[in-house]
This record gives sequence, structure tokens and C-alpha cells, in this order.
Amino acid sequence: MTTAPPQEQRRLLDLQALDTRLAKLAHQRRSLPVLATLAQLEGRGEDLHRAQVEAKTLAADTRRELTKAEADVEQVRARATRHQATLDSGKGLSRELVALQTELAQLADRQSVLEEIELEVMERMEAAEARVSELDVQERAIAADVERATAERDAAWAEIDAEVSTTRAERDRIAAQIDPELLDLYEYARSRTGGLGVVALRGHRTEGAQVDFSLSELAAIDAAGPEEVVVSEEHGYVLVRLDENGASGRALRRRRWSARSASGPSSRATRPRSPVPTSATASTSLRGSRSARRAGSPSGARRRTSPGSSASAPRAGRWPGCFSTATAWSAA
Repeated sequence: MTTAPPQEQRRLLDLQALDTRLAKLAHQRRSLPVLATLAQLEGRGEDLHRAQVEAKTLAADTRRELTKAEADVEQVRARATRHQATLDSGKGLSRELVALQTELAQLADRQSVLEEIELEVMERMEAAEARVSELDVQERAIAADVERATAERDAAWAEIDAEVSTTRAERDRIAAQIDPELLDLYEYARSRTGGLGVVALRGHRTEGAQVDFSLSELAAIDAAGPEEVVVSEEHGYVLVRLDENGASGRALRRRRWSARSASGPSSRATRPRSPVPTSATASTSLRGSRSARRAGSPSGARRRTSPGSSASAPRAGRWPGCFSTATAWSAA
């Protein structure tokens, strides 16, 4: 069984408070509101980046399509120009000149179709480039928001990390004052319970955590000495008793009663008692009471009563000394 002085056991409560504070700081560091904002901004930034890639790809494809449409138009236009020059020179057979005129008409129609296609591609090209520009503006805005949120997160983290450093230094200082065996027991309890290793116990009531004890556990707690380290059988917590010298409330009451008994007889035992009336004292009191009654009667005569009536017996509380007499007769 592990033993440690009560004061050293109580240092575990200080150590537990620091460990709880460190756990809260770690949770606070993980759950800063700015972290959720950053996550949303980063998600939005990723969506914009994908949309930007798609928009740029579409713009590049449209640009190639426009280049091809312009080349087709330019090719038809150049051929029509050559045919028109041949017709204008008048060289060649009439049949050939008629064929050139027919082809010029076809080239004109072809050029009109290709120019329509070129215009349609140019419109799509303008829309794609506008989309790229719009997404670029949004990306820059998201990047600025991410930069501001990152600066806010870093400032909050720096403040938390500073407090963590101070708290951890204080924890190391207190841990150095605790016996290694007791400290290992505390760390083992924390590993089993997920962070809580010690619970304060005042009498049979715990503080900081609700722990129910069986009758055997309560008996073991009451019987444990001040330097004995008590561990909860069911939960594994180290129970630090906060009563005097680490004793439980029942044990304290038992010690105080033993101390009073050892110091001498109690005030109740030394209190003077009223003397018990004897039969002679009772008879004298009774005769005095009867004489006083006859003297106070208007007629001065003694009232006669039948032997079986209740008036022949003294009634308690009517004359002085009557109750004591009856008590004395009963005792006799």
C-alpha cells in the first residue's frame, strides 16, 4: 500500500488543478472561433481555385477555337481575293471565268458562315475571360480574409501558449515536491480515467466529481490511517481526504470521543444529583401536608372518606411532597 504525508497527498489536488487547466487550454486552442472561420475561408478558397482552373481551361480552349475560326475566315477571304483578281484580269476562257464567278459566290457564303462562327466564339471567349477575371478578384478577397484570420489565430495561439508555458512550469515545480511513487499512482489513475486522477474527499462526500462508494469502501476509508493513500476501487481515483490529518469524518468523531473519555469523567457524570427521599422523610412530609390541610379548612374538621374511594390515596401534584411520597412508597 502506498503511503504519503497528508500534505503531500493534498499537493495532488494542486497538480490536478494545473492539469485540468492545461487540458482546458489545449481544448481552447483547438476550438478557437477563428479556426472555424479559417476553415470556411480555406474551403471557399479551394472551391474558387477549382473554378478558376476550369474557367482558365475553358478560356484557353475558346481562344484556340477562335484562332481556328479566324484562320478559316482568313483562308476563304484570301481565296476569294485571288479569284476576284483573276476575273478582273480577264485572262482565261469564258468557261473558266464563269466557274470562277460561281466559286466566288460560294466563297462569299462560306465566309459569312465562318464569320458568324467567329463572332460566336469571340462572345464565348469574352465570357470566359470575364469569368476568369471575376474569380481572380474573389480569390484575392479570400486570400486577404485568410491572412487577417491567420493573424488573429496566431495572436490567440501566442497568448494561450504563454499561459500553457507558465502553467506547465508551475506543474513541474509542484510535481518535483511529490514522492515519485505517489506521482506514478496519480499518472496511472489519469491514464485510466481520461485525465482525472485525484478527487477531494471531505467526510464521505467527494468534491469536484460525483463518486459513489460501497459500504466496504466507506469502512476502508474510515479505517485508513492519515498517511495511507486511498484509491477508489471502482473508478481508480486517488482520494485525498481534506479532514484533519487526512482522517475521515467518522474517524475524527471517534478520536474526539476517545480523547474526551480519556481526559476524565464528563460534566454529566460529575453533576450533583437530587437526593432520593427516604421513607421517614416521606412520612414527615405527608403528616405536615395533612396538618396544613386541616388548618386551612374552614370547619377545622377532617373530611371523612370511604376506605375504597380515591380520595384516601394521595394525589400527585396536589400537596407538597405528595409525589415524592408516592415515589418513596413505590420504591419501598
